[in-house]
Amino acid sequence: MLEAIKQRRYLIAAALLTIAVVLGTAYLFASKKSEPEYLSKIDRLMFDKKNLAPKYILTLPDRRKAPKIEVKKIIEDGVEVAQTGENPEPEAFDMGKFMASLAGALFAAVMAYAMWLMYRLLNRKRLEKDGRRIKNVIFDVGNVLVDYDWKTYLKDFHFPEEEEKKLAKEIFQSDIWNERDKGLYDEEEYIRRFIEKAPEYKKDIRRVLRETPKTIGTKDYAQTWVQYLKKRGYRLYILSNYSEYMLERTKAKMNFLKYMDGAVFSCDVKEVKPEPAIYKILLEDYGLKPEECVFIDDREENCRGARKLGMHAVRFHDFKQAAADLEALGVK
Repeated sequence: MLEAIKQRRYLIAAALLTIAVVLGTAYLFASKKSEPEYLSKIDRLMFDKKNLAPKYILTLPDRRKAPKIEVKKIIEDGVEVAQTGENPEPEAFDMGKFMASLAGALFAAVMAYAMWLMYRLLNRKRLEKDGRRIKNVIFDVGNVLVDYDWKTYLKDFHFPEEEEKKLAKEIFQSDIWNERDKGLYDEEEYIRRFIEKAPEYKKDIRRVLRETPKTIGTKDYAQTWVQYLKKRGYRLYILSNYSEYMLERTKAKMNFLKYMDGAVFSCDVKEVKPEPAIYKILLEDYGLKPEECVFIDDREENCRGARKLGMHAVRFHDFKQAAADLEALGVK
């Protein structure tokens, strides 16, 4: 849609420019002073029928200085054979030529519009063909189909500033948090590892981790979006880094799961993005061809991981942008 609006603007600008140029040319052409009729008579005056010798002498003044032509009187055998006459002033503007040029300009504009319509039709067919080539839409979950806002969540505890920064670093920004998504150990083991990083905040670490499902919120567009793509005939999948503890406590917020044809959560397969293994698991388990898949994720490194395996990828910033990027790939 956005691309079509841009193309329409270019077309209008080109059409206006074409009309302006042709109209300008038409005006100049119609305004050009035509050769006066008397010039065609000069030949008849200057030469006799046998085209042998001049019979009359004419003095043609500069048109820009005088509107008249002076024909000197020539006397032959006492008879005046020529006299001064008016120079018929040529028309300054030829309406017929102008209308003909205007018609040409309008014809050119119509042809330009017709060519644009043809281009649009052919381009639409190409996009539809590409869109049919993409049969599978694969979604990340966090910050794509659900909100994940640990910063606001942590602030709501109203810890002292120094403690808040420490907990942010040792919990949400730590490698342990990402390892937790792999699900290699039970939840108590991960809690122990977090506490080792900041033992002075042991009690608060347990409290923060216990309530981490509160970091997840719903997105208004999520269900409508996946439902729309489902009706359009696309197969839908989930590929997400998600801990077992969080998944068990937030699935109820994922009202879009019922539209999915399959899902791979990192905690279930013990692999995380952007490692190639988790993408391959999804492709192999559901028999998907990489070139027929488009993957949507909010992290660029995860998008790169998908592209390396031959999938299309769209980095998610917001719903409108992602929908436009999908449309550019023919998914609409």
